[in-house]
Amino acid sequence: MTDMGAGAASSIVLADGRSLAYAEYGDPAGRPLLALHGTPGSRLIFGGLDATARVAGVRVIATDRPGYGLSSPRPNGSFLGHADDIRQLLDRLCLDRVTLAGACGGGGFAAAAALRLPARVSRLVLACAMLPGAPAHALAGRSRRTRLLLGLAARARWLVTLAMGAQLRALARRSTPMDERMLKGRPSADRAVLTDAREFALVQAALTEAIRQGPSAAARELALYTGPGLPLGELAVPTVVLHGTADTHVPIGVARWAAGVIPRGRLVEFEGAGHLFLATDPMALLDEVV
Repeated sequence: MTDMGAGAASSIVLADGRSLAYAEYGDPAGRPLLALHGTPGSRLIFGGLDATARVAGVRVIATDRPGYGLSSPRPNGSFLGHADDIRQLLDRLCLDRVTLAGACGGGGFAAAAALRLPARVSRLVLACAMLPGAPAHALAGRSRRTRLLLGLAARARWLVTLAMGAQLRALARRSTPMDERMLKGRPSADRAVLTDAREFALVQAALTEAIRQGPSAAARELALYTGPGLPLGELAVPTVVLHGTADTHVPIGVARWAAGVIPRGRLVEFEGAGHLFLATDPMALLDEVV
């Protein structure tokens, strides 16, 4: 394991020989938050929390899931299977308990880890989170692009791999924030983030790192989200669901459904906020770290 300061890539070797990469941000002596990125994504997306987390007294540990960034791939991975990777990381970092957060596509993996490792998770935070098994009524308002990608992931994953790879490589080459064509269908709150040069640079860096090994990990994860759900009714961990009402990637209905199913779930809605609300309101997450 290496440690070269905030944001530097570190890694551990897992029991099966794979590497799991992570980075740390914020206050090294602060309350620990293990943060799981979206689909696609990488550890770098949480670099935007660094300064705010330092002031808030939160130690942010952000991983690359298998096949993203610097983490070894795991072709037959699953939501519940990734929980053991998380356990090994917590053991290596000598962390008995953490607040565990999953953003976007990290939501299913965070929920699964909380199910498998309740003694290690003091609080689960689901932020703009995707969750497998959401009923059809909860998905009302999902964007056409998201519906298309998930539909293809269930039937023709190879096509999603090609399409996502082309899109993300094009994004990596851009020297300016997203244009009107790329922003079509996004809520105004997300458009404001993606047209801000500093925020766009962070998203661009995180997504470029996400496909360091190619886009196949993201396609595999999307396919997982079209499969069976998780037994959320068995979650014993206190859970906070943070969600924007204008999210068109993961509609607010998913958050309302999840908060109603999870026994100790608490829903916090952000009126008018989109999928990327944490970029402009990081304290919404950091205030939930215990």
